[in-house]
Amino acid sequence: MRFAPTEDQLALRDAVREPLAKGWPALADLGLFGALVPAGRGGLGLAETDLVAVLEEIGAAALPDPVSATAFVAAPLLTALLDPVRSTDRTAVGPAGQSVDRPNQGPAGQSVDRPNQSPAGQSVDRPNQSPAGQSVDRPNQGPAVRSVDRPNGRGGDRDWVAAVLDDVVAGRTRIALAAGGGLTPFGDGADLVLHLDGDTARLGTAAGAPVPTVDPALHAAVSTGADVLTTDPDLVAQARRRAGIAYAAELVGLGRRMLDLTVGYVRQRHQFGVPVGSFQAVKHHLADATLGLEFAAPVVLAAAWATEHGADAERAVDAAVVQAAEAAHAASRAAIQCHGAIGYTVEYELHRYAKRAWALAALADPGTRLDRLAAALHLQENS
Repeated sequence: MRFAPTEDQLALRDAVREPLAKGWPALADLGLFGALVPAGRGGLGLAETDLVAVLEEIGAAALPDPVSATAFVAAPLLTALLDPVRSTDRTAVGPAGQSVDRPNQGPAGQSVDRPNQSPAGQSVDRPNQSPAGQSVDRPNQGPAVRSVDRPNGRGGDRDWVAAVLDDVVAGRTRIALAAGGGLTPFGDGADLVLHLDGDTARLGTAAGAPVPTVDPALHAAVSTGADVLTTDPDLVAQARRRAGIAYAAELVGLGRRMLDLTVGYVRQRHQFGVPVGSFQAVKHHLADATLGLEFAAPVVLAAAWATEHGADAERAVDAAVVQAAEAAHAASRAAIQCHGAIGYTVEYELHRYAKRAWALAALADPGTRLDRLAAALHLQENS
């Protein structure tokens, strides 16, 4: 099988470039946050493989928002909770982290009459945000998203999930994805935070002090308080796989962005009367980095295909993250070195992408994934 994007997938990638430059509201207008949501629920009904090239573009843009977490991880998970096949899930959204049995629910997918407002109609108290529905001053962003409150004590778990999904698809709610220990990229400013812990998915408000990271635009925060969303191991595992694919694809996009900047620089920078890019050593550095990314890209697409079709997806995603993290790291090293002195200047544009790549690689945890692959292939040394 040839793992390469189709013409339609490349066209979708190209269509996203301009909205990415404009920020979150433009992406919402495009319908990106409902890309993996069925058309019957207001989405585009696309598949994981359709979005890999788009995720690469999201990575290359290095936006200060949880675009991938919202569109590629949270939205399809919320959709799966409303799937009729899952109507007898063991647990659903419940108050204060408690499981809610739902044996007597009606069929999933019933319409919920909501006049364009959050179920509770109240705002969550979050620093630097306004009451629900009002705009707030946020750099490079449009109107603030509206907060979505859980209707505690009213037993409306399915309605609440449907309401959150509606707001996600419309671009009114940002959902960040917590990593280990609750460290949450884009958690400082997100409306909700999704936690994937073992076989449990939790969803809570973004609360916690900002945490400094190598990438200041990551707006990280620690988030620990969240309520149980589901304990279905299949749904949680699928969400975790999608998160791995998103990390890997973004890393490939960041690597390509760094190399594009570098190629442009070595073409215009002259030494000894000729472009720096004409030197063989520079050519070799950039060629090696390019090869690494070209080898990583189809592995990421293969992981998306495996996730979409359930074909040994766990191992495929681990391989994609390992390959993409290594390729992005090599691209950052080559880019900084080929830029020369300016490449080590933190104010230079290159560092925006290099630091994002380093941060995402750490969050994706390629070391643990490599250990899992080695164990699965019986490559680990006997202790």
